[in-house]
Amino acid sequence: MRSYYRLLLVSAFIAIALMSLLSACGNATGTTTTGSAASTVTTSSVNFTNSSTTSVPLKVTSVDISLSVPSLSSYTCGTNITETYTATFHFPANNAGGQVAFDTTTNNGRASQPATMTVSAGQTSATAAFNWSGTLSSDNTVPGAGGVMVTAPNAYTSALVSPTGACVPAASSTPFQVTSIGLTAGPEVTGHRCGSNYTATYTATFNIASGGPGGTIVFQYTTNNGRSSSSNVSLPVSAGQTTATYVFTWTGSLPQDHTAPGTGIVMMSAPSQLVSASATPAGGCSNM
Repeated sequence: MRSYYRLLLVSAFIAIALMSLLSACGNATGTTTTGSAASTVTTSSVNFTNSSTTSVPLKVTSVDISLSVPSLSSYTCGTNITETYTATFHFPANNAGGQVAFDTTTNNGRASQPATMTVSAGQTSATAAFNWSGTLSSDNTVPGAGGVMVTAPNAYTSALVSPTGACVPAASSTPFQVTSIGLTAGPEVTGHRCGSNYTATYTATFNIASGGPGGTIVFQYTTNNGRSSSSNVSLPVSAGQTTATYVFTWTGSLPQDHTAPGTGIVMMSAPSQLVSASATPAGGCSNM
């Protein structure tokens, strides 16, 4: 009988131990499975969202313009050059890519040329180059202001950029030459009393061949028909100047024999020898 009770007690302890063990194993498995699954799904979801929701439509956000010849100051007018305008287009990060349509101009928008470019997904910049070729004019109107006008996928107009400075005028092949000398005298003596003080003004106009390099005119003048003359006068002339003037006078008492003021003449000795026509104030004094 004592053996029978001992067997019942052992069986009971074994049953309690098995129930405790099974209960512990179930809780551990549930905790591990729930935590691991939640962590994996969250990480995968974040990666997928970043690659899809941050993809934006293609858009031109800005365009920069640079020049291959930024200044004309070292070039001679009449030189043939090629000016290359380089447009750098900027796009947002993670864009979807696509086509960009735009027009280019090299004359401040008075004329334009259409163009397109393909942008890959995620590309943030691209360049396009266009040219102006020709002869530099002395009025410095070319090459003109250049830039781009984007028409797709959105509208955007860049700043218009042109080279700074001006070309240098070419050296002239035309020699410095005075072609003629005009001379006038005045005012009229008529109306002035003989014996009164009077000033005659003579104006010499030197006509110069166009396109000349400039130089110095050297001459003498007379107010008494060549009986006496001035010392040499030097008159500077700038490159391209086509006329130059010089004024000289005679002042004195008007004689009754009308011999003064006399005949004015200009005698040029450089850049060549040339004599003007004569000029005398009109009329004569009177004994009023």
